[in-house]
Amino acid sequence: MESKRVPEVRFEGFSEEWEQCKWSETVDISTNMVDPKTGKFDELPHIGPGNIESFSGRILNNVNNVKEDNLISGKFHFNAGDIIYGKINPQLGKYAMPSFNGLASADAYVLKAREGISQSFLFVILQGKDFYKYSVSVSMRTGMPKINRDELNQYSYLVPSKKEQTQIGNFFKQLDETIALHQQELDTLKQTKQGFLQKMFPKEGETVPEVRFPGFSGEWDERKLGDIGAVAMCKRIFKDQTSSNGDIPFFKIGTFGRKADSFISHKLFEEYRRKYPFPEIGDILISASGTIGRTVIYNGEEAYFQDSNIVWLKINKDRVLNSFLQQFYQIVKWSGTEGSTIKRLYNSKILNTEIHLPSIEEQTQIGNFFKQLDDTIALQQKELDALKETKKAFLQKMFI
Repeated sequence: MESKRVPEVRFEGFSEEWEQCKWSETVDISTNMVDPKTGKFDELPHIGPGNIESFSGRILNNVNNVKEDNLISGKFHFNAGDIIYGKINPQLGKYAMPSFNGLASADAYVLKAREGISQSFLFVILQGKDFYKYSVSVSMRTGMPKINRDELNQYSYLVPSKKEQTQIGNFFKQLDETIALHQQELDTLKQTKQGFLQKMFPKEGETVPEVRFPGFSGEWDERKLGDIGAVAMCKRIFKDQTSSNGDIPFFKIGTFGRKADSFISHKLFEEYRRKYPFPEIGDILISASGTIGRTVIYNGEEAYFQDSNIVWLKINKDRVLNSFLQQFYQIVKWSGTEGSTIKRLYNSKILNTEIHLPSIEEQTQIGNFFKQLDDTIALQQKELDALKETKKAFLQKMFI
């Protein structure tokens, strides 16, 4: 018996089955390409996939106008409320619905719903799992993945009544606005922290910071990191000691600060942690290969780290506090050596890096100040992540 075409969750008052619609009959893909060299569009913003955050619909703060981008080839004109969809690499999920007019890159489509389809509902369709799977499946060909017009026009999807479409579209619009507000607050907090980092540590060539707590004066002592500690790393783990699943996450340079895809046994972990150097809670792990200088604060979790590619400084805690050093690592400009294929941060570079140190008392105040700021940022990030997960759940339950 065929199941009814209704979603698991829907608004009160709606019970009819959803109907199958063809993209070619319900969506216009703009052909309104204009010449940006005429000067007529100079002040309009130019939007391309690189200006859109993946899977959120958020337009980034890197948008230039047409004149600034010195455009020479044809672009698509769009109006406020039109949808911009990135056709290159659809697995990146690039879509936006700007509230302003502008020109869109030729690497994107400008979409507009026809009569019977709500524009806001169409925008949510682009964010759903079904459209994503379809767009990725038809784009995987040799060369650059791309979804063309014919492939878009062959897509079909289920839709409810126009009234229900509007409610669904408005619901997700409000959810997106809430997410955007939290993202803006998080970005502001991070910018605020960066501002304090620049002002509360001495600038290059100076020995006192621009801003400091009351009661402290005098120059900060100049030292090298090698004066206050030594570089350490975990004992080497070989490939045959790892597996794709297991007890203890093993972080390689490619998964550092992200999610581990390799594991080691609990027995091996306990043996190596007991016999060989291992980070303590609060130690700062540093990426020493590839994108050098990325830092992760070790929080005591049971995890193991790739030797030489992930290192840390074992410091003399009588002279410098980890909470202070954690902030210093966020402003230091690490210089790496170019290898045959990737950059590398050698131990000598770390040990020769200069640092200015205040008294332990001032370090304590600075460390506590930034810890409170970091805790606020972490809380805001947690709330933002929860909202994104909520949206993801609704996308799964409110569509068929």
